[in-house]
Amino acid sequence: MPFFSFSITTDATKSKTTPLLLCPGVIHRVNVRIPPGSEGLLHCHINHGIYQISPTRGGDWHGDDERITYREFYDLNGGPFELTAFTWNDDDTYDHEIIISFGVLPSWIMLPFTVANKINNAFKSLIGKEKEVHD
Repeated sequence: MPFFSFSITTDATKSKTTPLLLCPGVIHRVNVRIPPGSEGLLHCHINHGIYQISPTRGGDWHGDDERITYREFYDLNGGPFELTAFTWNDDDTYDHEIIISFGVLPSWIMLPFTVANKINNAFKSLIGKEKEVHD
């Protein structure tokens, strides 16, 4: 199971793009680590080609001493197998680092999870919003 980790340091008052070379498969896990000290001044988002894929719905990751971990089902099999990290640092004095890791599995291993996820989403769209269940 390939796991790719990238440490990106962005200079004070600068922005940069960093290529993140992965392999064919399905991204199943994403870990983001923002070490202490950036005080929310370092920002990052991830694109696949021209489309922002993480965080979803626009926006960016930022914070101070943050650990963000989530499951994902993003298929890279159609290529390209390269994502791009866009980072910018609003700090006028210090450079800051972000560490981003991706777990990638072969598509055939992820197929049952992908199918179950699609069925679940289709079911939710048929019944509308999820309703809270109270005992």
